[in-house]
Amino acid sequence: MATELTAALRSHGTEVDLNVVGLHEVVGARLPFTVLAFSAEVARGLREQLLDSLPEGVRLSGLEESVEEDPSLRGTELYAPAHGYTFKASGEYLGPLPGVLEMQRRAQVLEFVTPGELTVETTDVSPA
Repeated sequence: MATELTAALRSHGTEVDLNVVGLHEVVGARLPFTVLAFSAEVARGLREQLLDSLPEGVRLSGLEESVEEDPSLRGTELYAPAHGYTFKASGEYLGPLPGVLEMQRRAQVLEFVTPGELTVETTDVSPA
């Protein structure tokens, strides 16, 4: 599809002020994320969605997880400065663009998850 699009732009792009300046193949993507949750039940769900069921080819890099429990604080409100349970996780998804985009979609709709900036890795492709 890229070859056809390039040919069309070279033939008719000047009509709409578009020019081909280079061709790049997407070879992968990366997406950092952080998680901060205050419930063991929520943490289990987040682990399932974000850590245990990755799309084909996607892997986790630099995963750091921690759980802090303080039974004396059980029952505190969600927005209190201290919590009886705290789950933290951070890392980076690496892999094919479609799989990393799926993880970005999941991260964007889940509470307690902050996705970072998506980075696309490319390689130059010689024009045909």
